[in-house]
Amino acid sequence: MLTKRIGWEITNLANGGVNIWWIVASPIVVRGLQLSISLGFPNAGSGFSEALAVGYFSKGWPTFSQDAMQHVRGPYFDDLDTNTFIDLTVDNPGNFSVLTGPPLRGNGTLFASILKTCAPQGVSQEIDLTGLDMTIGNNNCFVLHMDGVGVPMDAEMQGVLFYEYAVKG
Repeated sequence: MLTKRIGWEITNLANGGVNIWWIVASPIVVRGLQLSISLGFPNAGSGFSEALAVGYFSKGWPTFSQDAMQHVRGPYFDDLDTNTFIDLTVDNPGNFSVLTGPPLRGNGTLFASILKTCAPQGVSQEIDLTGLDMTIGNNNCFVLHMDGVGVPMDAEMQGVLFYEYAVKG
């Protein structure tokens, strides 16, 4: 089993997003991912903050939304067949305000996580994915995305990607 250390930190993240990616040079089979995501507040301030963290493999060069948040737009691997999941149903007898997430995406997404806190209290989350069997071809990309709103924060991801070279043939 081979490993790739991944990690990055964003300082003063507020009301915007950032993406980083690596190009896969040789076909691989992803076996697992261990990742730590944390938010901290080194500057004075108090109030609500949240950050979205996403990791996925893009089929070729990734694309992003053209707004401040820079959300990942694909391209994804083998988009889900529209017959697999038909409609999203929300049962809301209390008439609460409900915001739904992005539409279903195809294979390639490894994780999506939201961390919420009130500054100056930091927060962290551990992600441990094992038993994966995702074959990723060369010239595809491993993408990490983070965006945040609220009190400016330092946001960080550190982890290890576990993989093997794909057997050709």
